[in-house]
Amino acid sequence: MRRDWMDIVLVCGLAVSLASPAFSQDEALEAADQASGQPEDAADAGQDSLDEPFVLGPFAQPIDITEFVAYVAETLGINISRDAALTGQIAFNTGVEITKRDLLPLLDARLEDLGYTVVLDSMGFYSIKKTADIRINPGEDPGATTRFIPTPGVRPSALQRMISTQLGIAVQQGNQAVAGVRISYEDELGMIVMTDSPRRIAAVEALVGAFLEQRNALITETIELDHISAPQAKARASQLLNAESTARNVFNQVNQGVDPNSLGQSQTGSGSLASRLTVDPAGNNLIFRGLPEEFDEIRSIIEAVDKPSQLVAKRYFTGTSTRAIAENASKWGFGEVDFTSTTDDNNNQNFGFRNFQQQQQQGNAFGTGQDQEEVVGGSRMLADVGRGVIVYFATEQLHEQFADLVEKLGADDEEIVVQTYKLEYADAEEVADLLQALIERTRPQTEASAFLPRDGGNNNQPRFVVTPNGFQPAEVDAASPQGFNPNPDTSFVIADVGNNQIVITAPRQTQDEFAQLIQRIDLRRAQVYIEATIVAVNDTDTFRLAIESQFLDLNGSGEGGGVRTNFGLSSLDMFTNSTAVATGLPGVTAALIKDDYIPFIITATKRDANSRVIATPQLLVDDNSEATVLTSQNVPYQVTTTTDISQQTTFEFESAETKLTVTPQISAGGTIRMDYDILLEAFTDTAPVGSPPPKQTNNITGESVTVPSDSTVVIGGLVIDSNTDTVLRVPLFGDIPLVGHLFRDTRKEGAKTTLYVFLKPRVLREPTLNDYRLLTEGPQAASGLGSDIPYLPPVVMRSTWKVEEPEDTPSLDNGGPRIGLPSESNPNIDQRDLKREDD
Repeated sequence: MRRDWMDIVLVCGLAVSLASPAFSQDEALEAADQASGQPEDAADAGQDSLDEPFVLGPFAQPIDITEFVAYVAETLGINISRDAALTGQIAFNTGVEITKRDLLPLLDARLEDLGYTVVLDSMGFYSIKKTADIRINPGEDPGATTRFIPTPGVRPSALQRMISTQLGIAVQQGNQAVAGVRISYEDELGMIVMTDSPRRIAAVEALVGAFLEQRNALITETIELDHISAPQAKARASQLLNAESTARNVFNQVNQGVDPNSLGQSQTGSGSLASRLTVDPAGNNLIFRGLPEEFDEIRSIIEAVDKPSQLVAKRYFTGTSTRAIAENASKWGFGEVDFTSTTDDNNNQNFGFRNFQQQQQQGNAFGTGQDQEEVVGGSRMLADVGRGVIVYFATEQLHEQFADLVEKLGADDEEIVVQTYKLEYADAEEVADLLQALIERTRPQTEASAFLPRDGGNNNQPRFVVTPNGFQPAEVDAASPQGFNPNPDTSFVIADVGNNQIVITAPRQTQDEFAQLIQRIDLRRAQVYIEATIVAVNDTDTFRLAIESQFLDLNGSGEGGGVRTNFGLSSLDMFTNSTAVATGLPGVTAALIKDDYIPFIITATKRDANSRVIATPQLLVDDNSEATVLTSQNVPYQVTTTTDISQQTTFEFESAETKLTVTPQISAGGTIRMDYDILLEAFTDTAPVGSPPPKQTNNITGESVTVPSDSTVVIGGLVIDSNTDTVLRVPLFGDIPLVGHLFRDTRKEGAKTTLYVFLKPRVLREPTLNDYRLLTEGPQAASGLGSDIPYLPPVVMRSTWKVEEPEDTPSLDNGGPRIGLPSESNPNIDQRDLKREDD
């Protein structure tokens, strides 16, 4: 304890011996000189005393931080207030040679280790505060705690990571501020706002200044390229700068769509120079941004790679042997090979996975595995397995050898050719759709089709199934049908509608199969002539008997009573007046009239309406084709529209249609299967005022019906019989026998509708089309149209009768036609039809 007190006494004695009226800052010294009225020479002497060195320490024990604060304040003659919670010690194991000007920075440095700092407020007082409690004090004074640091030409947020790393603080994420750190990056103003200790602010300012100075030393140059693309030049330069013997990473990055500007940024060593290059989007140039001494090295490398290529690209058709040719050619030294496929997306994915597996298996077989390096440069093959072609990049000498290899394989049968096929009977679009469906396999084929060649080989391709171990071929049933199986990747069909022909793009060997299939499809189809008879009979009977009565007993004063019934036969304005018989009543109307009233009004009506509608639509349609015949009748009627200010009358139309839609299918047994839809509409009466005429609609639909050919059959019918009795009467009085007719209106309505549909189909198969001509003669004559039979001039025909001659009589045969043989004048006439009937 005594020794501690001795050390304190020594420290205090040292502080007294070193005490002087000098200040630690120039401004404080100048203020003290002006206050004491000293001359300028004395002020200069004070400045010299601030820079006069002296030795501080050593001390046997650490000095309390508060004692050191008091020493600095007394030595510099300044006021320093401190936080009461300030504790700590400073050790001076050896003597330190410093000046009075360095005392305050030394104190601030020691306080920073304890989480405190020395700040100067606007009144000129120094205070020691915790770093977290520093208040905002903007200004240009070195002791200001808030400073605006400009970053000309650089986005302030771009320096955030560098500053945070150097200060040892976490990087701010988004708008989330880190506790204890008051640094904001204002990109809009181009400056950094920082509130911290003057010492840390000065360090950040120096860091930003050094960064800007280094950045100002960068230069920007454009390197023009003549023989190579800018991304590839950058990739090759990156490869050379990294001193790598392979370019697997660079090759994969370029071909997988990685931004060429990002190539080389993650490289090590001298390859960091590649990050100085960017691709010019406006041309085939590279833009360099870096130090002048780096540009010389970059330019020399670019000049070395920007040379014209000596490799020539040629295309070779190799068919299904593409993979085998490419792999063996690569082993024989023709160059590296890259596989691709131009199939659909799913096939691309499957092929890509299968190709990757095969490459892995080959690599493992050679003991290289995934780490097998890919050679860059030299001749190279691009094998398109889907299209069966190889694009070879090589010199002329290598092309001659490779062409000889491909020629010996004889892949001409697999060459894609274009051929046209003229159709005689079938529709080009329908045949093209059918063939394309077979190519694309839009419908599964469970059995061999009648259209397919019978001598076709086994063209079924194995199905690949994805398993955890990769692709495995699925088992193929040996009993499954074999036949036409084109490749959808190499075959395509399009219709030439104008010339009624189809154009097929397919391998040469597949074109023969297409020709056989088209020959079986392009057949003349039989036709069906359908006569339909639709009969609709409507019988309607209506009867009405109505009697109105009126009895009045009134005196001269108009007083009394009366009784009146109303069934619409009269009109009355006042009850005490006599009624007026309505005009326009149908049937017979009779009335008993007195001078003051009408006792009786009687009307009787009976109406019989009979209608018979017969529709006979006829149509000619191909087998398995749909046809429709339609006739429509439009009847106008008036429609009156009344508003508050006007009344408008317009005409609208109501239509009644007769429609027949049928799809026949001829069977081998002489019957016809038909799908039909029959619609018969007819007006049953005239149109009432303001409403459309009443219409009856009859519809018969059959999904499938089989009828014999050349026979009239009824396929449907409908009979509707309805009777309606309506009696409007006065209760009680209308129920009295006989007398009750005076108090009621009796109506009776009866309707009967009969509908039958008859169909008579006829199959027309005559190759010479004579049945068409005979079928046309009747309608043609009924329509008054002239015959279109062409004029046939007389032709001399030689007799085909052969006279039996005796054996000894010379033969008269001079080479003329014989009986039973076609005539030379008309080879379509069979001479056996010309024999005499008596033979």
